Amino acid sequence: HKSSSVFEYEMESATLECKITPIKSIITSAFEGWYYDQNSTEIMLSGDNFITTNGKLVIKDPRRIDSGIYSARFNLNNENTKIVYNCQVPFKASPLVLNLPRSISYLVDNDANITCMVLGYPMSTVTWTFEDRELLLSNRYLLSDIGGNKNNRLTILKVKYSDGGTYNCTASNGVGFTSSKATLLRVKDPLEWLYPLVGIIVEVVVVGIIVIICARKERRRLEEITPKKK
Repeated sequence: HKSSSVFEYEMESATLECKITPIKSIITSAFEGWYYDQNSTEIMLSGDNFITTNGKLVIKDPRRIDSGIYSARFNLNNENTKIVYNCQVPFKASPLVLNLPRSISYLVDNDANITCMVLGYPMSTVTWTFEDRELLLSNRYLLSDIGGNKNNRLTILKVKYSDGGTYNCTASNGVGFTSSKATLLRVKDPLEWLYPLVGIIVEVVVVGIIVIICARKERRRLEEITPKKK
């Protein structure tokens, strides 16, 4: 018998439970402990946030990051055989897209990457839109999987000026609501830094020409009003 739980905001605790019934009366079971599957590595739970008893786990003040697969480990024994049995129980949570930067900048003709990091369990599938329209994949628009989530990295090969705009990622995992975040992609000219400098130089040259012209006019005016020596 398994009893799972789903994460909710401001919940005080989450309870997971797994009870086993020996197949034969001669088999005895001994509870070993609760484990958490973190990046394919099992970690035995301990500490003030976890209350573990025989087949029952209470997570105090759970967070979304605590979602995942938990295993109650039992050692089953009879006269001839010892079996380690892991009873897996999920702690589910709706997806939450972590903050994306408001804008990102790439030089034209470089490859751009936009990664949509998501918390929650089960792992999420991410869909993308560009300027509020479904993003149409091509040989320049590629999707890849990061951190166990599906399609949460968008790569744009050799970005063009027309690729600039707002990209939105939406994560869903079948639990509760979806979650979305958007970022503005700016595509820049590699010589963009030079334009202000050129403007300053042009401004200095124009001012210099004006000063020279004014100086010449003033000199001519002075020559006209100054009496010539006989």
